[in-house]
Amino acid sequence: GIFAAVPFAIWFFLGIEGVANLAEEAKDPRHTMSRGFLATLFTLIAVCFLTFFGSVGQAGWEAVVYGTDGTTSDAPLPMAIQLIPDSSARNVQILIALGLFGLVASFNGLMLAAGRSLYEFGRVTRIIRWMGTLSERHKTPRNALLLNLVIGLIALFSGKTSEVITLSVCGALVVYISSMISLIVLRRTEPNLDRPFRVPLYPVFPLAALVIAIGCLVALVVFNFMLCAVFAGIVVLAFGIFKVRSSSLTP
Repeated sequence: GIFAAVPFAIWFFLGIEGVANLAEEAKDPRHTMSRGFLATLFTLIAVCFLTFFGSVGQAGWEAVVYGTDGTTSDAPLPMAIQLIPDSSARNVQILIALGLFGLVASFNGLMLAAGRSLYEFGRVTRIIRWMGTLSERHKTPRNALLLNLVIGLIALFSGKTSEVITLSVCGALVVYISSMISLIVLRRTEPNLDRPFRVPLYPVFPLAALVIAIGCLVALVVFNFMLCAVFAGIVVLAFGIFKVRSSSLTP
């Protein structure tokens, strides 16, 4: 049960790596980035504990998973608050309203990070050069943001919350592993490279993060093999298209 719950545990903290995409906009990334990461991390840890114990602690995990009709629910907190004696419908409405504010903030952060990533990718490659352009009026990566919007709407209306979470976590773990390997390799091959932000306690932190990410990915594959196979197929297809287009555009 613990390993099967790994995707949902990681989902609590998914997107925190998006803070790194703001390094170019930060005035003093050497100091402000670390403070931003720590503030974000401790906020998520506090909210994670409150959410977990506030829902499961009411009457066990079964009470916040299965609805009255026996189907699984994607909203455990409203179910948990209904278990409180003398709780009214207004309390549930207030909780849902607060949750919506949190979702909006989360969506904005994820859209910012994803849009920035696609924008940077468009700037360095000719294959999707249109994603590396800025809006003339607002000076924002409009094309990259719109593409992410379309992908997000497709995922939203699919109604497959569990599968979407698993695919998202699978992609995040691959990014974490690739990032840690890239960090270690660059530290060895480019020791004199100018780094506005340096990882503290190197190489302990990167190696620990790498081992944890690999362990989580193994658990994810074992319990969600078909979804991970779909993700791997999408990655292979995208890489194949990238190589073919790169070869055709090479003079």
